[in-house]
Amino acid sequence: MKKFLTPGPINLSKQTSYLLKQTPPYFAHEEFGALLETLKDPLGDVFKTINPVLIGTGSGTLAMETVLNNFFEPANNVIIISAGKYGKHWETMCKQYHDINVDVLHVSSPLDWPETMEKLKKMLQSSEHFNGVFMTHCETTTAIRAPISEINTLVKENQPACLTVVDAVSTIGVEDIESQKYDIVISSSQKGLQCPPGLFFITFNMYAYNTADRTCRRSFYFDVITEFERYHNNQTSHTPAANLFAPLKYALQEIEGLGGVDEVIANCAFMAKITREILEEHGIVVSGSCNVCTAFETPHQKEIQAILEKKGWYVGGGVREYEGKMIRLMHFGWATDPDFIREGVTEVARAYEEVECRNL
Repeated sequence: MKKFLTPGPINLSKQTSYLLKQTPPYFAHEEFGALLETLKDPLGDVFKTINPVLIGTGSGTLAMETVLNNFFEPANNVIIISAGKYGKHWETMCKQYHDINVDVLHVSSPLDWPETMEKLKKMLQSSEHFNGVFMTHCETTTAIRAPISEINTLVKENQPACLTVVDAVSTIGVEDIESQKYDIVISSSQKGLQCPPGLFFITFNMYAYNTADRTCRRSFYFDVITEFERYHNNQTSHTPAANLFAPLKYALQEIEGLGGVDEVIANCAFMAKITREILEEHGIVVSGSCNVCTAFETPHQKEIQAILEKKGWYVGGGVREYEGKMIRLMHFGWATDPDFIREGVTEVARAYEEVECRNL
C-alpha cells in the first residue's frame, strides 16, 4: 500500500473512498440543492466566517484565477508577497494574463519576515495606490508560513481600500485563520479538508463583493456575483463535480465530531511538533516548518526518495530552485493519525542517515 507524506493531495479515509463510488445526486435536482444547504454552516465554521463560502469545480489554481478575473482589472497595481512556487503563480497570472502591474516582495526564509514587513510598510506609505496585496498563508514548496494577520493589519492601517487576498489552499482546517478578517480567502478540497482534488472555495466580504460588482468584465465560468446569487438559492451556474460533495459533507461532519476545527488544528500542530523532534533527534536541520508541512534541505533528495518508495512511503521533493535538494513532509488532516506521522517521519530519518553514511 502506498503511504503519502506529500503536502497534498493526501491520504483519503476509507469512508471517503467508499463515498466516491456512490452515484451522486443530479446537480439540477432539489436533492443536490438540499445537499448544498447542509454544507453552508459547517463550511462557515471551518473557514471561520459569516460570509458565504462559494464552491467551484477546479483546483486551487483556478481559485487564484477566479480572484483575478473578478476583483481586478488591467492596469491595477498589486503587491505579491512570494515565498515560493505559488507566489510566483500569482506573479505570472497578473503580468502575463491580466496586464496587472506587480511589485514583488520575495521571502526565502522565515528569518526574512521582519525585513519584508518593513519593506511592505514603506511601499504602502508611498504615494502609489495599490488595489491588492496577495499572500500565501503556507507556501508548501518551502514550508514558509506568512504572518497574514500582521500583514492584513499593516495593509488596512495604511491603505484601507486595498484588498487583502489570502491563498489558504493548504491551511484551511490546518492553521488558525479567521477568514472573516480578510477581504478574499481561497482554498481547495485536497488539503486540510482531506477530500479528493477537484473543488475550490472562495469567500469574500461585502467590500470585495462591491469591488467585483464594479469591475468592467468578470469571468464567464465563475462570475462571483452570479455565484453569490446562486449560493443563496442552493444552486451552481455550471455542472459541478457532484461526486465530490458527499465526501465534503462527510469531512465536515468528521471535523465537527472531533470537537471542531480548533481541535483539528491543535492535532496538526502536535503532528508538526512530532515531525520536527524526530528530524532533529537524527541531526537533520529543518529549513521551514508550520502545521502544514516541514522541509529540510539535502543534496541527496532523489536517493532518499528511492529508499522510501521501496518501503511504500512517498514524500515531497524540491521544486524550482530546490529541485533535487529538498524533502518536504506533510503532517495534517482531520483523518491523519499522529502514529502514522511518527512512523513515516522515522522512516525518512533512517533513509537520511543511510544516504549520509553511503556518501561519506
